[in-house]
Amino acid sequence: MNDELFIPENELTDKLTDKEKEALTKVAQWIVKKKLTAIAIMFLEPMKPVGFVSSQAFLFVEPFIRILPGTLITSCIRSGIGKRDGIEYLISEMERFEKEKGEKK
Repeated sequence: MNDELFIPENELTDKLTDKEKEALTKVAQWIVKKKLTAIAIMFLEPMKPVGFVSSQAFLFVEPFIRILPGTLITSCIRSGIGKRDGIEYLISEMERFEKEKGEKK
C-alpha cells in the first residue's frame, strides 16, 4: 500500500482533495457493504454543522487507532470530515452506492 496516498495535502482549505475523496469513498463503500447506510446517515446529518469539532475529536483518538495495521487512511478521513463539504460528500457517496446496489438486484 502506498503510504503517501493517505497523507492530507492541506487541511486548511475548504475543498476536498482527491485523497480525502478517495478515503471517504472507501468509508462509504464499507458502510454500504455492512448495511449500515440508514444508521450512518441518521448519525451524520445532524453532525454537518459540527463537522470540524468531530474531526478534532477524531484527531484526539487517531494516535491510538494508527497503531493498528492498515489505518493510515485515518488522516484523510479526519481532514475530509472536518471540511465543510466532507460529511455531505460521504452521505452522497453512500446514497450512490446504495442506488447502484439496488440497480444490480
